[in-house]
Amino acid sequence: KGQFVLDIMDTYGASISVMLIAIFEMIAIMWIYGFKNFGEDMKCMLGFAPNIYFQACWVVICPLLLTCIFIAACVCWTQPSYGGIQYPDWAHGIGYILVVLSVIQIPLWLLVTIVSAAMGGRGALSVFRTTNQWLTKT
Repeated sequence: KGQFVLDIMDTYGASISVMLIAIFEMIAIMWIYGFKNFGEDMKCMLGFAPNIYFQACWVVICPLLLTCIFIAACVCWTQPSYGGIQYPDWAHGIGYILVVLSVIQIPLWLLVTIVSAAMGGRGALSVFRTTNQWLTKT
């Protein structure tokens, strides 16, 4: 029975949700925070800025490839089974709950951060602006 649980966790908790989280992460860092800001942060931490190859990969190629892989996985997806044994519907329901619980963390904590900033008097949009508190001028 442990193999059944592992298979459900692997299928729903690892593959689907990790792919969605990776797509959201690439979009959030490279498009919302900005690849220029990220490049400046990398320069501050490493002493050199990433070249155009890495910028192109982070901004265009990786999000596009991750999205294509996710779409292909959705098109080719079948409900998991173990050998010839089909899982009951409630097991798939638990799997879908795992996906939702993993992915919902992104907008949930964004909302918590926005509300916290607004209640702290900084303004809701302040969470989308960079600060130089940790950044030393180079």
